[in-house]
Amino acid sequence: MSEADNNTPQGDREKARKFFERAKTVSETGHHDFAISMYLQGLVFDPDAVDAHKSLREVSIKRKAGGGKALGMLESLSLKRPSKDDRQAMLSFEKLLAHDPGNTDYMVSLLQAAHRGGFIDSCMWMGDVLERANLDSKKPDVKKFAILKDVYRSLSEWDHAIRNCQHA
Repeated sequence: MSEADNNTPQGDREKARKFFERAKTVSETGHHDFAISMYLQGLVFDPDAVDAHKSLREVSIKRKAGGGKALGMLESLSLKRPSKDDRQAMLSFEKLLAHDPGNTDYMVSLLQAAHRGGFIDSCMWMGDVLERANLDSKKPDVKKFAILKDVYRSLSEWDHAIRNCQHA
């Protein structure tokens, strides 16, 4: 599914695009924290914009490589609070992940929130990221492969489900 096929109204996609363009410009100057903020603001309008998720992840990895720290404990706790709004939950975990891009627990939570919210493109993208991160870890977590398998099964993505079942 392409970005144009998602259920986001055209007006919201345009608003999001402006944030994404600004984020790209800012990230090129090395202001990673501000770029992350811009991407997150754009994702509020278009949460299933996979290209923006990918760009945000690239910026967050550059930020981390440059010595960027994870969010503080209080801010992390406030973002981890359960939310009935799946879009907000997904974006909260996206923010946490942007400040700690290697955290597979945040990846799982983002994946599950995207799945519950019906953001299928984002769900599929994060599933691929999580699968690769779990495979690359020193001690892959069987539970994370099982979560991936269940999400993919519910989406009828049988090849992905079977592959994660085999990884487990």
